Amino acid sequence: EMAAARPQTRLARLAGHVVPRAIAQVCAMEVKISSNAPHPMVHLSPEVQSALKQGKPVVALESTIISHGMPYPQNVDTARSVEAVVRKHGATPATIAILDGKILVGLKNDQLE
Repeated sequence: EMAAARPQTRLARLAGHVVPRAIAQVCAMEVKISSNAPHPMVHLSPEVQSALKQGKPVVALESTIISHGMPYPQNVDTARSVEAVVRKHGATPATIAILDGKILVGLKNDQLE
């Protein structure tokens, strides 16, 4: 249970970089696995939430490859391929991106576009 909370703790701290005031809130809150994200600005996909609750491995993936790492459509194809490799090895991919001012952890197909 302790090990499963670590990724959520890191995600909560990430929110502090987006909204500096959130740092104080994150330090004061108890981070635990629940159906809610560790911070209101962090939105975990249902797949990521489920994996964390069950103590299954979750692999964080950067979205920079999508936003400015490669030209379209190679960027999206590569992101999907990397997620497929993570799934093939029994882990849940958690591509992290900021969309509409929200931190998303685990993207839907249309969000990868």
